[in-house]
Amino acid sequence: MAILRAFALLLTIARLLAAAAFARRNGRPAAMRRSDACARLSSALGVRVSVEGEAAGAPALLAANHVSWIDVLALRALADFRFLAKSEVGRWPLIGRAARLRGTVFVERARKRSIPPANAAMAERLAQGRLMLMFPQGTTTDALAPPRFLSSHFDCGRDFLVRKENAPYLFVQPVAIFYDSPVAPWLGEAALAPHLWRVLRDGPMTCHIRFGEPFALERGFDRKAAAREAARRVEAMLGELRAAHARPAQAGAANAPTQAGKAPLAPEGA
Repeated sequence: MAILRAFALLLTIARLLAAAAFARRNGRPAAMRRSDACARLSSALGVRVSVEGEAAGAPALLAANHVSWIDVLALRALADFRFLAKSEVGRWPLIGRAARLRGTVFVERARKRSIPPANAAMAERLAQGRLMLMFPQGTTTDALAPPRFLSSHFDCGRDFLVRKENAPYLFVQPVAIFYDSPVAPWLGEAALAPHLWRVLRDGPMTCHIRFGEPFALERGFDRKAAAREAARRVEAMLGELRAAHARPAQAGAANAPTQAGKAPLAPEGA
């Protein structure tokens, strides 16, 4: 089954690349929206996306827990988000170019000085009326323990409110992501290719995404308080998703220390 899924994934990628090349060569917009492309890629991986609620109206800042590289595909299949990502993603073949074309904001993980320019770029996307999504944990986890959100990039809300003098506030929407498979989390030093094979081999799985109730960041807000509130709301939603959808192996692991892994964002202050 894994070989069949791998073949289906390669065939899907080939078709998407061919369609994009044909559109560019003929000077026409791509016939398929990128959200549809991400939905097809998720399906080829054996990942079904289940959604509760809906994304807030733009502009808004969305804060989600982070489990896997699959998160971006699943989320991008739902709405035209702009993402905050580690700078390494911009250097990945094909993926990096696609991310740049879609307005992804990149940040250097090891350089705190890169945070203010990244926040300014996020504020610019928001001022353009976009939905800006970030993973403020600063790493991937298995979603079995309460998330701790780092606060530095919530400051993009302050930059946005400076740019938009007539805007009284910016909405922040918490987003919870949970997979009904222990294979989904991309943790530790695991390389992408072996993890991709595990997903293909052990699937199918469901990615459960719940959009929470937005809350407002008003002028003069406390970014650390905003991070704590977003994390509190995400954990409440994760608890409900775990109770409803966790497999037995995950339910047992929920009582053990959580694992953390990949760091997609820059390190931030507490």
